[in-house]
Amino acid sequence: MVHRLIRQDRRRRWWREIIGSWRSAFPGYLLARCRGGPVLQLTRHHLTAFLDPGRGQFVEQLRRTWDPGMARQIAAHLTLVYPEEIPDAAELAARAALAAARTPPFTIAVGSPVYGDSPADGVFLRVDDVDGGIRAFRAVAVAAAGALGFPPHITIVHPRTSRRGGQAWAELASTRIDACLTITEVAITAFNGDRWPVLQVLPLTGHRP
Repeated sequence: MVHRLIRQDRRRRWWREIIGSWRSAFPGYLLARCRGGPVLQLTRHHLTAFLDPGRGQFVEQLRRTWDPGMARQIAAHLTLVYPEEIPDAAELAARAALAAARTPPFTIAVGSPVYGDSPADGVFLRVDDVDGGIRAFRAVAVAAAGALGFPPHITIVHPRTSRRGGQAWAELASTRIDACLTITEVAITAFNGDRWPVLQVLPLTGHRP
């Protein structure tokens, strides 16, 4: 049976908007001049939760197999806040710091592969918000009016850097994954025209009620 990541019309619209912004933003990334040489300007700031390199190694292996281009740019991660939700980098940093201070470490369950409208537009791993940590973090970080209704996921094949989505889905569709990972910190990342460097790391220091 074909699995679907995005079933509701609103989520389909969100996915198309995100894909469109990715495709339009990167070909013309800006260059700034500094000390007589070209320096890539940072764009599209995200709030990211990186997977533990040890326990999340199986995810990295999938990414390196099916999308080595994106795997080179950034390590395996879960995106918590998109630039479409908080476009201003300074506001993102302030909201991220507040949310990190109020949110304790949380657990996510990484599940089987899924896709949206088509595997050609990306293949992902399902993520379940086991103890509500993603929801709690976003409730503080993102204003309700600006929040996108996206399902949590980890990208295996990104359409900007790999055209192997269909092939990956054919190979991975029957794969069953059931792994729990703990998120203890979040990071602000941005695109510099080549990679997604980490600009700031924020430990999750909130306390459970």
